[in-house]
Amino acid sequence: MTVIAIFEGLGIGISDLLMSRDVRGKWMYLPSLGEPPDHIQQLSFSPTRLVRKVGYLAVGASATQFLICGTVAHAESFLKIAQELVSGNLAPPLVAPLNRDDMASVLTHAAEFSRVKREVDFAALAFRGVHSIIVGRTIRLDLPYFGKITLGGSGAPALEEFLRNQSYRYQRDFGDESDFGKGMRVAHHLPMQLLAADRRNPSITLSKGVGGFYEVWFNLNSGLGEDDMGWVRILADVEPPYARGVTVRALWWHAYAQGDLVVASAPCEESFLAPGATVSIPKEKIKVDRFPTFTDFVQRQPPSIDSLLPKIVRAKFFTSSLSLSRDGNDFLATTMATRNLSVFQISWDRTGIRIKLDKDRFLGVIGALSKASVFSEHSDDDGG
Repeated sequence: MTVIAIFEGLGIGISDLLMSRDVRGKWMYLPSLGEPPDHIQQLSFSPTRLVRKVGYLAVGASATQFLICGTVAHAESFLKIAQELVSGNLAPPLVAPLNRDDMASVLTHAAEFSRVKREVDFAALAFRGVHSIIVGRTIRLDLPYFGKITLGGSGAPALEEFLRNQSYRYQRDFGDESDFGKGMRVAHHLPMQLLAADRRNPSITLSKGVGGFYEVWFNLNSGLGEDDMGWVRILADVEPPYARGVTVRALWWHAYAQGDLVVASAPCEESFLAPGATVSIPKEKIKVDRFPTFTDFVQRQPPSIDSLLPKIVRAKFFTSSLSLSRDGNDFLATTMATRNLSVFQISWDRTGIRIKLDKDRFLGVIGALSKASVFSEHSDDDGG
């Protein structure tokens, strides 16, 4: 089970890492959650591995990336066919001419080959300039705020339900944003919601075989490109009286190395942080994982946490989500800021990472939420 998605008008893609099988078994460590608790271990399926849902194809002058998912055998066959079409080892199956320098043409012909072979349990999604490339089994949506979306993978119905539930709230709260602003919000607010969804009991994502961690993709001029700008993500919750501080629940950082995704995660925190105060996350509690691409079965050694500590604190951007509950069910605010303007400030020493809650910025966020009556709205929703 897996999921990939592109938001066509916003030029954003999202993909998860989980690949699973319909057999109950031992669940592995998940960056979004840590060691899965009993309600996850008892699901009727279990993960086989965590991988990046991306394929590469040398079309034109360079290798181009696209999102891919599905039954491994079908997806691998589709990729092999596409590569043989580009190399000239296969004749195109369609009447329409094959342009070996055009991603859409190659993938369309490869999909037809796969259809003839009855190997159709896959989806491939990409951007090429202002156009979207869509082949295989997909779900197409057009939702308020998000616009046109294409989903692929066995987890597509679960993500469809999630996005339908969120679209009207996004439209209500953020509908006046520009397309650029919407793209940035989808790229950084939505993954935080998905990470939080992994952590709920019951989990609306992991229970459907979706999750583990989430990659963000951008429509670059040359095609699809991963979000490799250096992001730290922090999930925290606040409790009345709201100005007293937050409890940090999770911290994530990611980067890329030799085509692999490297994730440093501390998803099991319980650290209360008053405004202006600092807490430490010992390096022993920060796990580093390295995830290969869909068809790469070579498991390379992840870097050491000691080598990553200075890189994590130099991350250029921070996404911080404040929630009313420890499972992240009700996000009050998600802030996206450069390192120097974040609500959370981080530093490091040889023992681990220190997180400081910037007093003025935090109280500013709480003041803005109070002025907007956000707390009273949530209190009414909860029957308080």
